[in-house]
Amino acid sequence: MKISFQLICFVLLFSRAFAQNPNDNPDGPQQPPPATVPDPDLMGHFFPEIAKMPAPAWIKPGTRLTYLSSLSKLDGDGDLLEHPDGTILNPKTGKRYFLMPIHENMEPVGSSAFRNIDVAALDGNVAVLDQSAYGFDALNNTLSLSNTIGVATNSGFNMWWINPAALQELVKTGSDNFVVMPTSYKMDGKTFNAIRIISTGDASYTAYTYDTASGLLLRGVEVAQRSGFSLEGGQQFQGKRTLMITTLKASRQMKLPWLDAPAPPWVNQIQNIRMEGSAVYITPGQMQQPGQPMRARSVIKARGNGWVRYTTDFSEMGAAGIPMDGTFERVSGTGSLGGLWIAPQALQQLRPEQVIDVDPVTGVRSYVSFVGAAPDGRQAVMISQVSSKTRIDCAYDMESGMLKRNVLSWDADVARNIKTMDVVGAQ
Repeated sequence: MKISFQLICFVLLFSRAFAQNPNDNPDGPQQPPPATVPDPDLMGHFFPEIAKMPAPAWIKPGTRLTYLSSLSKLDGDGDLLEHPDGTILNPKTGKRYFLMPIHENMEPVGSSAFRNIDVAALDGNVAVLDQSAYGFDALNNTLSLSNTIGVATNSGFNMWWINPAALQELVKTGSDNFVVMPTSYKMDGKTFNAIRIISTGDASYTAYTYDTASGLLLRGVEVAQRSGFSLEGGQQFQGKRTLMITTLKASRQMKLPWLDAPAPPWVNQIQNIRMEGSAVYITPGQMQQPGQPMRARSVIKARGNGWVRYTTDFSEMGAAGIPMDGTFERVSGTGSLGGLWIAPQALQQLRPEQVIDVDPVTGVRSYVSFVGAAPDGRQAVMISQVSSKTRIDCAYDMESGMLKRNVLSWDADVARNIKTMDVVGAQ
């Protein structure tokens, strides 16, 4: 499995080393929780009242949703979905249909990744989501971290879930290119009463199926770059289409030891952080080269009760001497695993080798890998997340709860990559 430039950029952003004494800026400016959602769901613009509904009761900080997403390129047309408002008319029967450019029950094929959607915080109408993806190598049965991103979006109306009452309101809406309809969906031997939301465009098609009772996304289908459709009894338009199929694999509540502990006071004060580190590439049988320098600056863009959303600009000198720059959006909250902080009172209760979480789908194991004095002499706790090809080590200052250091390492085809970031300033 080759490691792409995209992977390098995204995993660098995972270096969330906010290690600074919280007393460096005790009287710094404080920002109140935002009055609006920082990253509103796009569909919410068309349904502003529905978008204000609260999160379903089962959504809490520490909730993790895991999906399998597969990317495919296929030929052919699709299925006709009978519906009284359909845009396709069969003149022989008088029935109307919508054309779905794929078979809704087809199994995903192509490159795959497991996507974790972690609820880092739930703050009124804001849901703070820390999203990570592990590329799945089916041939070798291994996982590698491929990207991470954070959003602070609508708590009751987003891609991953919709308030059940909002779903019922959506059923009353519709247009030629937007249909919401009750249906049934079979998954893992169980049949769900569901609601499917279908949207079509000139070069796109999406169909999201939600569980009626919980509002949880069961399956998502996204089609792009299609060249046309095949109309019943009419002209044929066939061509390649890029398909993304996302299927629910698990929904659970992580039992993180720090979930109930409030964020440290400095979370409401810190404004920006400067980080420096190095990237080391270890190739078996070859002399190890000096580490390549990395620098990053993170700026808090929004915050609320127990969460922050920030933008990171970073630069890395690549192994070939070519600069690699990027900008990414991230979040952290009290429900984060590997976030910017862990409450000091919770850190002090952790013990070496204590298991924090074992993901039943990906097998990623999170545990306390170190408790003791850090190189600077301060007491620290390290939480490690380990998969078959990737390891993330996050060291926290025991007194302040702040992240001191982040080390990300993963195995590529020909080399082991290690990226280490430390804080050099914060205010």
